[in-house]
Amino acid sequence: MRRRGKRRGEMMRYRLDLKADECLMLTPSGAYHAACTEQPERVRRLLFLLMEAERAPGAQPADIESWAARLEMTAEDVIGLLYSLQSLKFIEALAPPLFAPRGPLEKMLPPLLNLLSSSGRALLSDRQGLYIANVGFAHETAEELSALGADLAALHARHRYLVNRNLGLRAEAWGLLGADGGSRIGFWSLRIGETEFNLVIADVPYLNRSAFRDLVWALSCRYGKER
Repeated sequence: MRRRGKRRGEMMRYRLDLKADECLMLTPSGAYHAACTEQPERVRRLLFLLMEAERAPGAQPADIESWAARLEMTAEDVIGLLYSLQSLKFIEALAPPLFAPRGPLEKMLPPLLNLLSSSGRALLSDRQGLYIANVGFAHETAEELSALGADLAALHARHRYLVNRNLGLRAEAWGLLGADGGSRIGFWSLRIGETEFNLVIADVPYLNRSAFRDLVWALSCRYGKER
């Protein structure tokens, strides 16, 4: 009886700011930390579980139990982790229905990429240096930028310990800077499940927009589902 009371206390302690008719979804900041940073494994997995389906999930008991089983955690621990993510503004409660962008990637991605750059120039490529979607760049330029992004990703992998541990930068992006220190072109690595991408954005990047969250969400639906 004492143990059962403790669990009820934990459930009360971690009360999500979520109404019965609302759903949970990542914020742009949450999508960035899921795809672009070295978050603890369970944090990243839970964030991606929220983006696994094309419709944003609720946080009903069945959802909590399913996530707990897949993460090998208790339901109480999952609620506590969701509470922490909500406190960090990595997830938010939204009015349903909320759906991921749909359709072929070559048609669905360019409008999202367009919103991520102050000049409307951005592309997404794979780690082999081949671009998947491009907006604003000439074809030849996009090919060369994709190859450069692959080279920078390999360079970062070789020096990850220096950048993230010795220097303590916790950085996953590389940029070409102007004399004022502002970014002219930035390169971000996205890790979606077992698949890695490079995101290239010209001029001022707008990664704080819902378009970035939707980009990561769309890729998660396609590449991020756990087997």
